[in-house]
Amino acid sequence: MTRRRRVLITGCGIITAAATGMEAFFDALAAGRSGLGLIQRFDTSCLATRVGGEVDIERLSPPPPLFSSQIWNRPRDTKAFLAWEALRQIIATPGLSPETALISTVGLERIDLDALIAATAAAEATPGAPPPEPICPEIPLTQLPGLLWRAAGFTGPISIQAAACAAGTIALGTAFRAIRAGSCDRIVAGGVDSLIFPYGIHAFNSIGALSERNEIGARALAPFDLKRSGTLLGEGAAYFLLEEEAAARARCAPILAEVAGYGASMDAHHCVIPDPTGRGAAAAMRAALADARLTPDSIGYINAHGTGTPHNDAMESRAIFDVFGEYAAMLPVSSIKPFVGHLLTAAGAVEAAASLLPFARGLLPPTLHFENPDPACKLDVIPNVAREGRPQYVMTNSYGLGGQNASLILSAPASLTGLMGGR
Repeated sequence: MTRRRRVLITGCGIITAAATGMEAFFDALAAGRSGLGLIQRFDTSCLATRVGGEVDIERLSPPPPLFSSQIWNRPRDTKAFLAWEALRQIIATPGLSPETALISTVGLERIDLDALIAATAAAEATPGAPPPEPICPEIPLTQLPGLLWRAAGFTGPISIQAAACAAGTIALGTAFRAIRAGSCDRIVAGGVDSLIFPYGIHAFNSIGALSERNEIGARALAPFDLKRSGTLLGEGAAYFLLEEEAAARARCAPILAEVAGYGASMDAHHCVIPDPTGRGAAAAMRAALADARLTPDSIGYINAHGTGTPHNDAMESRAIFDVFGEYAAMLPVSSIKPFVGHLLTAAGAVEAAASLLPFARGLLPPTLHFENPDPACKLDVIPNVAREGRPQYVMTNSYGLGGQNASLILSAPASLTGLMGGR
């Protein structure tokens, strides 16, 4: 049998409402410190949901001048600021080749609703005028990854991943498989997203996905809890440096984890609601286990998608029991969305970063605001306080609108005995 190339995670840059940078992010998870709160960036009085995971972009270093050129003239492009902050934590890595590839997610375009309403009124006042196009005040996301890479001085190929809330995990899985297959030795993969703007929040209110319990603030997001009422949106970015083993050895790179397996599937059920049987989610988990050549009882922790919506959490619980059987009742599970909000296309990348906490500090991140166990979610949900644990393998799951499912399995650096001089 041909030896499969090993793929290591040797770097991660991250920014969320809870913290910026890996160590600060780990600190927030360990301390149970949520970044959710009342949104301050704009007037939310017209919105049913007024709580989210907002990043103070005013404190961030601006992206290079390329982003404020006459072409774009948008110096406060939220996603550009977030992506640049996460990427700059990686691109200074010693020995990182300019030919390194980038795989990044694509989220929902921001629409300036007030400008669109004004343009619509103007068009209606002019007989025969065509209807106005939606007005996007930020860089189109199909252009953003190229601008980021160009600004960093990198010339490697770029791939854009559009798969809704599963996109971040799919980006990492795609990078993993490309490196393992020998297509390249290094890839930066991850994503950025933000729906902290009126149209974005209203769009998710319109499909019933968001909690409207503004009076209890961050506690409104309570995954797997019997009284859960919906998710809350956030914003942020996370990018990883993935490398083939020999390439990492050549630079004496630090090792955060090994990517052990990846699986994906499609529900083909509904444009918004996940398949309630959990068959698609279970198929992705089984595919990841098969790819990693592991049995279900090898997994010591699951970082769940855990959106806090009635549909998702019940479905995900059913899928975990389908795959893990009786072992599911004793398998630690948590969702970190109460720390940062739902980051949509960037969610999988940020949650993969949280999945490194057990390897880095021997702690399993908790599910904040979990107080009332739901009989439909009979999982070992880690409540409110980080739990000690050093699993060999962890799984992180992402499920996107439209039924896109992805599961990634990470292995502790301890499995790399003898690599990097016995590190």
